[in-house]
Order: sequence, then C-alpha cells, then structure tokens
Amino acid sequence: AYHQDFKKNLRSLNIVASDSDSCVFHSANSKYPSLWILCYVDDLICRGSAADIAAFKADFQHIYKIRDYGEPRSFIGMEINRNRAKKTVTLTQTQYIQQMATRFGMLDCHYVSTPMDSSSKLSREETSSLPPPDPKDYRAIVGSLIYAQTLTQMPISFAVTQLSKYLARPTHAHMHAAKRVLAYLYHHRHLGPTYDGNLGTSLVGYSDADYGGCPDTRRSTSGRVFMFMGAALTWASKQQRTVAVSTAESEYMAVSDCAREAMWVRKLIADLLQLDSVPVTSIMEDNTAASKWCYNPVNHAKQKHIDIAYHFVREQIAEFGTLTIVAVPTVDQIADLATKALPAPRFEYLVRKAFNISTDRSLRMTIPTELPRS
Repeated sequence: AYHQDFKKNLRSLNIVASDSDSCVFHSANSKYPSLWILCYVDDLICRGSAADIAAFKADFQHIYKIRDYGEPRSFIGMEINRNRAKKTVTLTQTQYIQQMATRFGMLDCHYVSTPMDSSSKLSREETSSLPPPDPKDYRAIVGSLIYAQTLTQMPISFAVTQLSKYLARPTHAHMHAAKRVLAYLYHHRHLGPTYDGNLGTSLVGYSDADYGGCPDTRRSTSGRVFMFMGAALTWASKQQRTVAVSTAESEYMAVSDCAREAMWVRKLIADLLQLDSVPVTSIMEDNTAASKWCYNPVNHAKQKHIDIAYHFVREQIAEFGTLTIVAVPTVDQIADLATKALPAPRFEYLVRKAFNISTDRSLRMTIPTELPRS
C-alpha cells in the first residue's frame, strides 16, 4: 500500500518508475530533467544535477516530511566510499558485519582465509552424538549471512546457498560451517566491490556449474557473476531444478540462467546510463561442449531431453545477437566462487578479480582499528 501511494505521489510530479526496476524512478518533468531516484521503502538516493535535486526536494517536501542527509555515506547497511579524484566507488558492510560478530559472540574467533573448507561437503547426515543445535540460532546466523551476501559479499554466495538447504534440521556440522562463514566475514569485513569509472560500461558475465555437487540430491549448482566497471555487479549461486546427466548439460543449464539475468541487467544499465543500445554482452564459459551447444544444436541426442526453457540462450545468440559466449581459462573463471568451496590461494585470487583489489593490498584485516569491540 505504501509503495503504491509513493508511486502515485511521484507520478503527480511527473516522475515514473523504470521499466527495468520498479524501485528506480526517472523524471519526465522539465523542472528536473536529469533526476533519477532509487527507492528502498522510505530511503531514497537522488541522482542528477544539484539544481534538479534541489528543485525536486522543494516539491517533494510538500508531500512527505523528509530529512536530507546530503551525499550518501551509507545506505541500507552498506557504506559508500567514493573517491571522486580516482572516479571509484567502493561498497562495504564493515559496521553490519561487526554487529553480526558481536551478536553471535564471534569477536574472538580465529582467522580463516576462506568461508568454507574445500576438503569437505555438507549433507543431511548427523555424525555427532551430541544434542542438535537450536534451529533458531542457526537460522538467525544464516539469515544475517544472506543479507550480507545479497548486498556486497559475493565470495560467500556458495556457502550461504549450501547452509540455506538445512534450515529445518541443522546439525553440528552445519552450525560449525555457518560460524566459519561468519569468522571469514569478520576478518575480511573491510572488503567489498570497487567500481572504477575509468573502465567503461561494458557488461561481462561469468557462468559455471558444479556437476552433481550435492551429496543428498546429486543436483548441480549453477553460479553466475556479472562484472561491470571492474567489479562484481550481480551474482547468484543456486541449485539446479533437475539432475543433469553430464557436465556439459549442467554447464548449459547454468549459462542459460546467466543469459536470462543478462537481459535484465542490460536493460537496467541502458536505463540508468540512458543508452539507446547496449553493446553485445560476453558470457565467459570454460566448458567447450556447453559453449558449442549455445550456438548450434549439435549431437541432438544428448540435448533433446533438456527443458525448452534452457534453450533461451541459443535464441539470444543466434537470432537477436545480444549475447556471445567466450571461452575463459578455468583459472580465471570468477563464477567458481559461486559453485564450489575453493582452496585459499585460488579463492583469494578470484576474490581480488571480483572485488577489483590490487595485488599489493592485503585481504586480511588483522587489527580492528576503525571499530571498537562493543
């Protein structure tokens, strides 16, 4: 009800919602033609010339009682660190992660370099003879991790997906794994994606799958990451809906999901940057067979059982020319972060690529200097 009332009042000012996202608004009012608004419930970020923003605020305060905080330094739990000289913006959740660690008693946790142990996999089976952990505590931790992962913490996306499968009956192994993810975040809470305005506006997707990785269902995990201005813009880690019968099939289903996401991201970028057209989006894929299937239905016998919905990517490539599949070495496949638990050296290498972090900067926060332990 509130959102509908908000949209109605904005329409009275000739400000309408974007076709790509119902929480992004642009002005068709000649009083503030450059104005764009990002809305999250009752928190707004305005973009445009200083004169247009001032004119909008003068009109808007006659409709709602507002408080102007100036240039955004934080938004919905994210810190916004802007360097105008270098044309960079870094998004972090240092304060939120600090509060998480305090809430769950993890301030004195040992350092871990990765969110998950690469040598083990979670399953439904309980191996401990101790009473099971309180599901409410487990759900509280996982819920907090989900929020961090959704906003800025792409490297924990696979771990959060795995933990979320056991919310009903968590075991001690699940609780231990959840606290490990929290420990990782606490010791790396200063990290986040850095977007560089000097790198252009090309959109590049990375798609990967972990074939049959779930020990309970033998389903594969799809992972995707879209890079924009040097850092991860959107990402997802998701268990596939059906069992794949080959590595190529699991990769093909993953790249099709990636293609659908690409169409939305392309439209959003075109709206925000006011582009008439968006350059062809490259999707980086490290499986040769799946890449060939995207262009040509070769070896039909191995594809005829695949759901029609997954052939969407082939249409976008062959008929509309909006996407292209590009081979990428597995070592540079950023989407691996969203499909499997990786050993520390490879994990850190991909985190640097995903967050646009130079090699001369340490990933570890050794001493919590900027925030007190309280």
